[in-house]
Amino acid sequence: LLQAHFSRTTLKPDLRLDQQEILKQILKLLYGMVDVITTFGGLKPALCAMELAQMIVQGMWVSDPALKQLPFFSDDVIARCAEEGISTIAAITELEEEQRDSILQMNAKQMAKVAEACNRYPDLDIEFQIATDTILPGDNVPVRVIMERDIDEDEELGFVIAPYYPKAQLEQWWIVIGDQSTDKLVAVKRIPVQRQASTTISFAAPETAGEYNFTLMVVCDSYIGCDQEYDLPFQVQPSNEQTGEGEDDAMSE
Repeated sequence: LLQAHFSRTTLKPDLRLDQQEILKQILKLLYGMVDVITTFGGLKPALCAMELAQMIVQGMWVSDPALKQLPFFSDDVIARCAEEGISTIAAITELEEEQRDSILQMNAKQMAKVAEACNRYPDLDIEFQIATDTILPGDNVPVRVIMERDIDEDEELGFVIAPYYPKAQLEQWWIVIGDQSTDKLVAVKRIPVQRQASTTISFAAPETAGEYNFTLMVVCDSYIGCDQEYDLPFQVQPSNEQTGEGEDDAMSE
């Protein structure tokens, strides 16, 4: 039933009812799945669960063109966009009116729906910084994250535009910190974002002194193709105990 949902396959009425009931409940299960995965620190499994949430809400495969999230964007429309080198929703908003009309070939009412969906599609500006000057092995490291939506002040915000999802959905975002080199998830937090949001997420510093480069990811639970990721470099200073052990080793040599 989920595969039929992702492929937007028409089902018989009884199967369709079963599918709707599953879709109404499954996001809660996925949120819980991410929480469970966090306990054993698997980065890739957590990201897969997050991608699955996006697929559930939008009713499409994560590998499908991102433009498929827009109303009236049939395979023919998407193909015409591809011929013009257009593959993102942001690129649609940048088209000149004459070019847009030529490619999309939609009436005024359909264009209005497309414009609404494009404006609702999230475009976030992310600022972050580690909120401590010195990091010692095992320290709790706070990271301050500010997320601001790039949107006009008079633009109304509301539920996610998701015609294939049977419930009204307010978008939320996971803030994820992980070490991609070891596939280790070290911190995750889910928050709602309308116009602006700020939060602090913390992770435990490695037990060994040295330089590290983790990754900070911002992942939407409702839209595909708008996730962001950034390098998060930091240095763990040796503790007094480690410094003392190093001196003792040097003296014994």
